[in-house]
Amino acid sequence: MKSSRAAIRYAKALILESVEKDSLEEMNSDMHIILNTFEENQNLRSLVESRVVKNSLELSTLSLIFKNLNSLAIKFINVLSENNRIDLLEIISFKFTELY
Repeated sequence: MKSSRAAIRYAKALILESVEKDSLEEMNSDMHIILNTFEENQNLRSLVESRVVKNSLELSTLSLIFKNLNSLAIKFINVLSENNRIDLLEIISFKFTELY
């Protein structure tokens, strides 16, 4: 898995936001779910890394797959989509659990 400075910054910011919202344990659990889902499904990884697929389609797909995550995790996925960084979701999840 490649490392990204942006992924580390996002992971740190997400940890800080989770602590502020008193949902660090829940967010850690959600990050594990995201990480395991990506590890088990190569097609999902290909979807988010694709430069051909529109962000809106990636976001709607991820929203359906991860609909049971807490609201902060869903908002975070939306922010990644808005910033055209949805391809970093797996790496950010890994870095989050590493930092946790």
